[in-house]
Amino acid sequence: MSEALIETKAAFARRLNVSPGYVSNLVKQGLPVAPDGQVPVDLALAWIRKNIRSGPGRPVGSVEGGGGGGDAADLTAARTRLIIAKAEKAEMALQVQRGELMPRAEASAAIRSTMRYFRDQALLIPARYGADIAAEAEADFPRLAAAMETHLRKALHEIVVSGKSNLAAARELSKLPSILDEEEN
Repeated sequence: MSEALIETKAAFARRLNVSPGYVSNLVKQGLPVAPDGQVPVDLALAWIRKNIRSGPGRPVGSVEGGGGGGDAADLTAARTRLIIAKAEKAEMALQVQRGELMPRAEASAAIRSTMRYFRDQALLIPARYGADIAAEAEADFPRLAAAMETHLRKALHEIVVSGKSNLAAARELSKLPSILDEEEN
């Protein structure tokens, strides 16, 4: 794992697209800072996610428990959602910077390329090994190679169909709470 990223309050404020004064207010409320006043980005982002939505005695800007009503409460709720969204965006940017996340298009292209290579290699099996298999089984090589290719294509087609249904199932499962979510509470 790489070393923890630490930056000045001003740099952290730019990361969240908020004022340095707002970061100073968060520090007064408990945002973690190093002894030299620098902000450990991972800890600070986690603190924001946890404490912006905390229980009774919530920090300024929290949605619930603000006590007010009407336009002021709506404005406070909107500001809170904005800060949380900015923190989440900053976390994702940090994960991309560390190489923990990659753009969806890039990941899809890598998967497509890998699967094409797999398909091509699988379809070469009859040509590469068919003659040896035919010799061992004392079978007619052209018929054996044709049968192998037919069955390989059928198997590859089943993998594609199964993969699509597995992807749909995975998307549905991703909407459910996980065991890990329960362990965090």
